[in-house]
Amino acid sequence: MNAFTRTIVITGLLLLCCLLTEQVPINGSSLLSFEDEWNYKVPTNEVPLLNESQRNLLLPFYSFVNKIGASWSGWLPKNTEETIHHGAFYSVLLRPGFRLISVNTNYCHSLSWWLLVNSTDPASELKWLIAELQKAESNSEKVHIIGHIAPGSSDCMKTWSSNFYNIVNRYEHTIKALFYGHSHADEFEVFYEATDFSSRATAVAYLAPSVTSFTNYNPAFRIYYVDGDHENTTREVLEHETWTFDLDTANLPGNEPNWFKSYSATDEFQLNSLRPNEWNNLIERMIQDDELFHRFYRNYYRHSPTAPPCDSKCKLQILCDLKSAKSHTKHQLCHELETAFQM
Repeated sequence: MNAFTRTIVITGLLLLCCLLTEQVPINGSSLLSFEDEWNYKVPTNEVPLLNESQRNLLLPFYSFVNKIGASWSGWLPKNTEETIHHGAFYSVLLRPGFRLISVNTNYCHSLSWWLLVNSTDPASELKWLIAELQKAESNSEKVHIIGHIAPGSSDCMKTWSSNFYNIVNRYEHTIKALFYGHSHADEFEVFYEATDFSSRATAVAYLAPSVTSFTNYNPAFRIYYVDGDHENTTREVLEHETWTFDLDTANLPGNEPNWFKSYSATDEFQLNSLRPNEWNNLIERMIQDDELFHRFYRNYYRHSPTAPPCDSKCKLQILCDLKSAKSHTKHQLCHELETAFQM
């Protein structure tokens, strides 16, 4: 039985919107908290739009979207309402030349039942995404993409993931960063020019750790530092740092969470930048450098004392995940990795 009923989900998300508004008030000089609240629990897995003739079948879903969309209205401009009500995705020009696109990744989620009918491009979201990226490219805009489920996740259906992967590669010079969650782990996914993992890295998707503790994970949050407002800005991610606390200690009587900085990416992994080729090089270095990999693995679980041991098979799986921004193709993408591990 799914404990996440429609009422529970809507109540929780509306409360979250209120808390965010209280803690970081909206004002005319900033646009904050562009939200990606979608998960397979939204609600009882009844997410995707099939086509307009079948819209009546999904009236409960659209009622949900309208309620949540209304709660976003203080953060998002009015011109986003049409796509939010159509399929819960949107595009916003944050600054001249800098665009944010929020992709509803429930349209690739394997637990969304309606995808069994149409998994290629529900709600024509990918068609819309291509149009937005083409306009951005024509206008020399730089784009950040946010979503919930990363395209390389096994929870993302193969066809949708493959199409999205091709879109990212086509617009690699326009897309400057991609941000996701869902896995609760501290990880990333690299895109490549071809299916061979040894080809040129074209993009990187950041999967931030979760504030939710989850099994074996300490809570954490991440801060991204992005190239700012100046004439030659790249809008690339220049650095990110992750903060965490020890859950066991915080749960002792009289204690509270004691947040501490776990690491910053460039220092922890000796990166010259956070460009895609640097993340690919990090994977290559971790193949041979066990100490470097175990440092990554420690951060993966945020110093959790209950993190499971990681043998060579575990190491191969994690490194393969990092190379797989396309779902359900790990054997092809990681063939040379498997050879290196002799598996």
